Formats: sequence, structure tokens, C-alpha cells
Amino acid sequence: MEDVAKHALLTRVDISLAARAAANLYSAPSTFPLLMYLLLGLLAAGVTVGEKTAYVIAMVSVAMFSCYITRKRLDRVAHVVFLIFIGVLAGTAVVAVWLSADGSDGLYATLLPMVIAGLLAVGGFLAWLAWPSIRLLVAPPTMLGPTPVEMNRKVNAFLASNRQALPLLHKPENPIRATVYFSLFLLILITAFLASALLRQVSLLPFLIAGSAAWYMWRRHYAWSAERLMAHDKRAPVVFLRSFVDDGVRLRASGFVPRWRARTIEEAMAPLARGVGPFVTFANPASRLPPLGAAKAFHTNDTWQGAIEEWIVGARLIVLAAGRTDSVKWELERIDAVGAMHKLVILLPPDRKGHKGERLQWLRAYFAATSYEAAIGELDVDRTTALVFLPGRLLAIGKSSTKKREIDFIVAFNTAIYATLMS
Repeated sequence: MEDVAKHALLTRVDISLAARAAANLYSAPSTFPLLMYLLLGLLAAGVTVGEKTAYVIAMVSVAMFSCYITRKRLDRVAHVVFLIFIGVLAGTAVVAVWLSADGSDGLYATLLPMVIAGLLAVGGFLAWLAWPSIRLLVAPPTMLGPTPVEMNRKVNAFLASNRQALPLLHKPENPIRATVYFSLFLLILITAFLASALLRQVSLLPFLIAGSAAWYMWRRHYAWSAERLMAHDKRAPVVFLRSFVDDGVRLRASGFVPRWRARTIEEAMAPLARGVGPFVTFANPASRLPPLGAAKAFHTNDTWQGAIEEWIVGARLIVLAAGRTDSVKWELERIDAVGAMHKLVILLPPDRKGHKGERLQWLRAYFAATSYEAAIGELDVDRTTALVFLPGRLLAIGKSSTKKREIDFIVAFNTAIYATLMS
């Protein structure tokens, strides 16, 4: 282990508030299919006359735009737009009551107390959603210096200036299958619109599920290989290392609206990592179709170690998911041997079922008799999401809760990017 300090100090960064506020931001795009369904239904049914209906469509459009913005960033702009989105939802509820009251004055007067109670309940729920963003906008500076929203603004600016455009079209590894799934997706989309326009009473939910599945499979077949990606993108790569058994670890969805498919840590990290450099990893040889996330490289047992060492030396950032396997141990040893600990981020995924505490045991075993031993001994692994190795100190990024969700890793990785590349 490289001698950074005689005893590295442990510095904790609490991301509890930032993660809770970001979870609500990431919930906004989860409502996009529902909003799209509503808008498509209104347009296809021809309900576009009258000031009230036009106003509802306008508010739905604003909400959809808000979803797009909040999904792309975690800084002040995102939280302000999210608060506007909350206001749009509140306005939609009021207008919906207004529309329902049209032409039914007697019944509406009878149900007025229930309507008021419903509006208060909706208002309370929306206030509960907005409160974390309001608190975060006025939060004090973190242990790293800037406030959470200022740190996110700097990270966003860094990623935007560092991002490299890739060709819009490229040749996939299996062009026939990619073409089939994309054609199937277009067929489902066209059929859904025609069915909604002609039949009026048809449910679009089966089309939404089938279209999402076809889109997902197309993305997997159309993904870049690591070799082709690095040939186009000349930036230093972000290398993702993990035990293949952790490919089955799925993260709880972010926010209050569930997503139809749980994602892996690798897939959750991908949008941020691609802003730093080409995001690459090795494919599990046992997998015929690698999952989404980093661009994959296929290697044999005879070639993977040499390829990893080459990647480690040239990497801009190394992200390693803690795992108790010989391959992960060897990878960490090589990172240390080439003097690359300063660009290492260790993620601590949820323990696999039946393997409680294995990641803590792995950490303590590997860092025993090093300058990090005392700091590792003080860690509460259940509440720690990521570790960053800075000169003279170990940065532990985590939160007060032991529940580890997808958004916790996104916010922690965002913080790690600032700590390793910008502080």
C-alpha cells in the first residue's frame, strides 16, 4: 500500500439530504410515461377544444419538460425547476376539480367537503416532496468546501466541458438483432397511436410495456463495445471493476415512483461516468448479451490481466465495487502497485443475500497493516456508499440511513468526482 500518511484520517461526508432531494428529482421522469399517456389520450380522442382542456394540456407539457430537465442535473437549476413542476402538479389538481364541477353544481356542493379534504391531502403530499429541495437550496457548505448545490453546479460544468460527442449512428456488434428490435419498437408505437385514435376505448398499458421491453433490448444490442468506444473517444477512460457475481445485485429505484426495471450499480453510474471519459469494463464471459452500463470488452483468462493493467495506468478514474473475490483483490493490488490509489473510488453495494458483512471483512482484510487500517476500522459500512482515497485521509461518503438505493450511489459518485478530480 502506498505510504500516503502514517495514519490516514477518516473524513465523513453526509449526503442524506442531497440524496433525498435527488430522489424526488429522479422521480419526475418516472412520471413521464403516465403524462405521455394522458397527453396522447387527449390528442388522439380529439379533446382539444375549450380553454380548460387546452390549459390542462399545456400544464402536462410543462411537466414533461420539467421531467427532462430534472433528470439531467442535480444542481440549483434542477431543484428550482422541480419546485415549478410541483406547482404544475398542484395547478393540475385544482383545474381537474374545476373541470369536474362543470355542469354539476348540486352534486359538487354536496361533495365540497370531500373535495377540500382531497385538495389538502394532495397539497400536503406535494409540500412533502418539495421540502427537501427547499432545504438543500439553503444548506451550508459541506466538508469538501462548497454547498451541495454549488458542488453539483461545478460538477455539471466540468462534465459539460469535458464531454465528447460520439457518432449518432454506429455499427452494432449484431446489426440484424438491433434492427429487429428497433423495428418492433416502431411497430408497437404506431399500433398504439392508431388503436387509440380509432378504437378510443383501448388501453395503452400493454403497448407501453411491450414498447419499453423492445426499446430495452434494442439498447442492449446497439451498445458500443469497449474497443470501438475508445477508438472514437480519445479521453482517458473511466474503468469499472467488479466481481461478476455482483452483476446480479439490483438497486432499489430512486424516488417515490417505481421504475419497471431495477438497475445495477454499473448502469446507474454510466451517465455521470461518460461525462468524465469513455466508461469501460470487462464482460462476464458467461453472459451472451451483456447488460447495459459500461461499454464491454471480452477477454479470455489469459489476456484479461494484461488488459486491466493497461487500463488502470491510463485511466482518468477507477471505480471498483467492493467484492470478496480473488480477481477484485488482484485488481486492487495492481491499482496500488502502479500508484493509482488517488484516482480510485470504491463503491460499497448492498450485501448479497446470505453474505452479510462480507464487504466489510474484505476491506479490513485488505487494508490491514496499512495507513488506512485505523480509518477503515472506524467505518460504518452499512451507512457508507463510497470511499475516496485522498492524500492523508480517507473520504467516506454516506448517509444516516442503512438503506442503499440507486440515487444514493448517483449522489455519492457525483461527490466522488468532485473530490478526486476537482478539489
